[in-house]
Amino acid sequence: IILFLLLPCAAVMAQEQPKGERIRTIKIGFISERLHLSPEQAAKFWPVYNRCQDELKEVRRDFKQKYKASNPGSDAQMAREFVMDNIEYKQAELNLQKKYKDELLKIISAQQLATLYQAERDFKTMLLKQLKEGKPVKAQPTSR
Repeated sequence: IILFLLLPCAAVMAQEQPKGERIRTIKIGFISERLHLSPEQAAKFWPVYNRCQDELKEVRRDFKQKYKASNPGSDAQMAREFVMDNIEYKQAELNLQKKYKDELLKIISAQQLATLYQAERDFKTMLLKQLKEGKPVKAQPTSR
């Protein structure tokens, strides 16, 4: 019931937000629908999840920024440095996932966490498909 009441609000908010925020709003609805969080869980879950996403975004941004203006394959030394930095970047992402896994398991069940990981992959697939097809980004009903 809560989800059906919030969907129209999310749709209105999505129209007024910049593209990145609109996608984030749609992702929240997508994940909410999949996880079936209780109100108590939702109140604890979203701040932790958003903090994790913000930290992951910062790690990605830092890595991309370092190689934004250069071609890492242009010489052997730069390519070697890129390979090592790429491994460190992936390790930093993994470390954050491990850190937040423990925090999230204090809030949601292991089944819900597994569902979260699958929902994130499904959302990314859906988003890429819509962008590839040139469609406006919107939430699609899930088959459950």
